[in-house]
Amino acid sequence: MNPEEYEILACVEREHWFYRGKREITYQWIKALFPSPQGKVFVDLGCGTGCFVEQMIQRGYPMIGVDDHQESIDRARQLLGEKNFREGSAEHFPFEENKVDLITMLDVLEHLKEDQEALVRMYQALKPGGILFITVPAFQFLWSDWDRSLHHFRRYSAGSLLPQLKAVGFEIVFSNYINVLAFPVVYLVRRWRECFGEAGNAFDRPENRIPWGPLNRFLEWQFVRLATQRWIRFPFGVSILVVARKLKSSCD
Repeated sequence: MNPEEYEILACVEREHWFYRGKREITYQWIKALFPSPQGKVFVDLGCGTGCFVEQMIQRGYPMIGVDDHQESIDRARQLLGEKNFREGSAEHFPFEENKVDLITMLDVLEHLKEDQEALVRMYQALKPGGILFITVPAFQFLWSDWDRSLHHFRRYSAGSLLPQLKAVGFEIVFSNYINVLAFPVVYLVRRWRECFGEAGNAFDRPENRIPWGPLNRFLEWQFVRLATQRWIRFPFGVSILVVARKLKSSCD
């Protein structure tokens, strides 16, 4: 991302419904998958400012943040300390094979030019039975100045992402489109900007503004509620959530 985007992220991520919601969604899933975190190795690849890692540690889930962008390194290392941060990337992942119980990649895969190679490396690093938890932006037709400013290479559909994971060897535990209720608004806003011009300043984009308090709390609530339920599979959403497992053996 551009340095300006890191500055914006640091300003809004602790209160904005999307970032708060994404952290809560991930925590709820991890708590269900790993009710007892003792002795486990949890890694957040592309940890950004380190806010998610910090909150996981506060909740009793020891996690190590990994990032290789200088802005992230400076911010995350200061927030997390040397013990809970390692400099690295998907290509240069700072863990040996079969060492990690959980890897989270929260809106990271779309930043990687060689996404398939990154998935292979994550598979190798996970222990047999280990979990890869991914969120990515959905649908290429939602591509906008937001994606360009964040240096995305692509957006995904379930039909493009799940076969990639399976080709590597992952078993899909769960997948669904998330951020469903925001989908029509996001679509209309981004088409409007496409037709009438992009926001002049990154701070002017709706994605970077914290809504009015009660609305912000409602948006967070519905985002978390719909993304943590397991009964309804949605045909669309602004993002995709996938829980994938490394098989314990080739016979499983």
